[in-house]
Amino acid sequence: MRRTVAVCPVLALAVTFAACSTGESTGDSFGGPALPTTASASGTGAQSTDSAGATGDATTDAAPTSTSTAGESDGSATESDSAAATSTGEAPTTGAVDDTDDSGDTEGCPPGTLNCPCDQGGCGAELICEEGVCAEDTGPQCVDDLLVNDTQSTASYQGDLQEGEFDMTSGVLLDPDDSDWLMFHGTDTLLLEAQPVFDVLEGGGVVMCVFIDCDNGEQANPSCPPGTSQTSSTLGDPGCCSSNSVGFDLNEYTCTANPLGDDSADFYISVTPTSECVDFTVFFAY
Repeated sequence: MRRTVAVCPVLALAVTFAACSTGESTGDSFGGPALPTTASASGTGAQSTDSAGATGDATTDAAPTSTSTAGESDGSATESDSAAATSTGEAPTTGAVDDTDDSGDTEGCPPGTLNCPCDQGGCGAELICEEGVCAEDTGPQCVDDLLVNDTQSTASYQGDLQEGEFDMTSGVLLDPDDSDWLMFHGTDTLLLEAQPVFDVLEGGGVVMCVFIDCDNGEQANPSCPPGTSQTSSTLGDPGCCSSNSVGFDLNEYTCTANPLGDDSADFYISVTPTSECVDFTVFFAY
């Protein structure tokens, strides 16, 4: 009996100590009232009741859950906005904005229209492309490519023609003070009769004159046809002039009194406009 009584208190004390160490209520172990527990210095002690412990767990989990939900919501909104921009074709709200649509039109200035970019190098009706911009077509650009042939001495040489041969040339006349001079040599082969002919194929209101300088040094004696007037050049060569772009021939010219003589000569042609910026084409034959 003594040995039994001595063992029971020791076991009861061990059970009580174990219950206190685990934070469980001693009342639960022995069926009596629950004993209060104290929190540890670090603030992580067990709650006083199971109900309080459950509340503490819920509170601890709530904050991270709320933060995670907010982050997911923001991400969803961003993806939704991006998808909306893609579906509507609208430009993103950040970065450079391109105001040119898929057709190449620039907002407010369609290509090919007045004062707008040229449309693949071209422009609309009555417009021309100048340096990449459409501008009004003010007519032919008046540029004289033969500025050095304004006198008989600087006449543009057109080659040598024999009987029955012909040629033509074109140019631009700036104004009535601008004359273009051309010259060709007519070679008399004595095989055919020379029949010099001159005409203005293009260029309204042009005054055309032809002067003859014989190879043998003799003075030519042209017979000017009707509608022309006889005149001489500044170098003293005789010739004929017509107005209003009228053509004529000089079949009756001679450089020698001998009918079988050599009538080879240089023929000087001058063209002078009666208005500004005239394109011309002159035909000549020997």
